[in-house]
Amino acid sequence: MVFIKENKALAVMLVTAVIACAQSEGDSFTDSRDGKEYRSVKIGSQTWMAENLSYETKNSWCYDNSNGCSTYGRHYAWDAAMNACPAGWRLPNNEDWNGLALLAGGGSVASRILKSKSGWKGNGNGTDEFGFGALPGGGYLGGSFNDVGESGAWWSATEQRKEAFRWRIDFGWHLEGDVRDKSRGMSVRCVRGGANTSSSANQKKQSISDLAGVWKGSYFLYQNEIGLTLTVYKEDANYKATFEFYNLPGKTNTERGKFYMKVSYNQSAKTYYLEGYEWIEDPWGYEFIDLEGTITGNTFSGSKYNFRVRKQ
Repeated sequence: MVFIKENKALAVMLVTAVIACAQSEGDSFTDSRDGKEYRSVKIGSQTWMAENLSYETKNSWCYDNSNGCSTYGRHYAWDAAMNACPAGWRLPNNEDWNGLALLAGGGSVASRILKSKSGWKGNGNGTDEFGFGALPGGGYLGGSFNDVGESGAWWSATEQRKEAFRWRIDFGWHLEGDVRDKSRGMSVRCVRGGANTSSSANQKKQSISDLAGVWKGSYFLYQNEIGLTLTVYKEDANYKATFEFYNLPGKTNTERGKFYMKVSYNQSAKTYYLEGYEWIEDPWGYEFIDLEGTITGNTFSGSKYNFRVRKQ
């Protein structure tokens, strides 16, 4: 596999353009339940908490007992997280997290912008241009904390089967969503306003035909971000897709290729499965990959290969 080299000059210009378009403004509010004051920040059209929630509930834990709460907030099981936000705030869903990631430039650019300027081990600190202040609080599992100082993980309100999505920023430069057991402890960032009922309604009515069309975005392979165009169509009684991969602007040394995929849909899990099976353009040394993901709004994404594409 040929590795991709980044164009640093282009990356700087893209980050500057993203910040100028998104623009953020800070504020604060007080949680009437316990009197704690939190910083908040408006990013695009949404207002996010600019620090982790630390309201005490059942099935929530603090790193280093109470001392860790002041830095990382509390870690919540998913059921507790769903009801932990103050009045007028809610746990963000995948559509909210996707929107935040795209406003912050997507992929590795987003994590760099959202990370705090200090608190990450080694050279893992970010630039925090939006004032989001993402800290590496790690996670909680089976009575112990892990990855503190190296990664941060926040619950999403979006479920999948008996699990739920979390959004994670690691020691490197990746913001990604994946699914975890609901009993795990994750940090919570609340977003202001009522739940996005439009996306919930769309999910209830989803079918395999909702995936039909052209989707463009990217996926990650061996920590390299690669351009992706998915074209999903109906042929006879079945749905198929073409998976086309290529260099993103400013990146080189990724071979261009294209192959066919079989498409299926699990209604109960609201999950789409795409399986590669035949090459159209076959670059030497490459293999088929399979995708598994969900649709939220106009975004199709999944944790496998951290792919995220938007409908055109």
